Amino acid sequence: EINFREGNRTEYDGEINLNFGGIGGQIEGPFANQKGSFLFSANKSYLDLMMKVFAEGYPSPEYYDAQTKVVYDISENHKLTFLDIFANDVYDVPYDKAVEKELNQYGDTKIITNTAGLNWMYIWGQNGYSNTSLSNTFNSRSVFLNETKSQNKFLSNNTDENIFALRNINYYKLN
Repeated sequence: EINFREGNRTEYDGEINLNFGGIGGQIEGPFANQKGSFLFSANKSYLDLMMKVFAEGYPSPEYYDAQTKVVYDISENHKLTFLDIFANDVYDVPYDKAVEKELNQYGDTKIITNTAGLNWMYIWGQNGYSNTSLSNTFNSRSVFLNETKSQNKFLSNNTDENIFALRNINYYKLN
């Protein structure tokens, strides 16, 4: 289980980061008179840019991701949480680049993954609570690769999947 922190409920904050892996940023803050908060972040790898400069133009993948969490307290005992996690990976190798760099395959790969869910937490009292979640995970994979030497098809796969889930967990502490 992964737990994402809530956004700041008292003030707006932002951050930009630049590191060896890429560039990203986040913004967070309160809404609805501090009954809720939001947190959004996005990142992009710059491996593709580094490869162009340091690896003499070898093809390289591009990576992107984004996360969002929105929390709203309906009342003292009821809380709604929306969470979204997105990733996009792209790797394109043109035929002429594969020939030039003596690569075995050329083609393109695109992968998108997104998971979004809504959670309702209901606190019954001091002894128990219910946690109910509805989520969807979407995966899309598009891979088309050819052998460079023969230009014959090496791999062809185009897949989209949607997975829906409904979960309810009830906890009750016996005295």
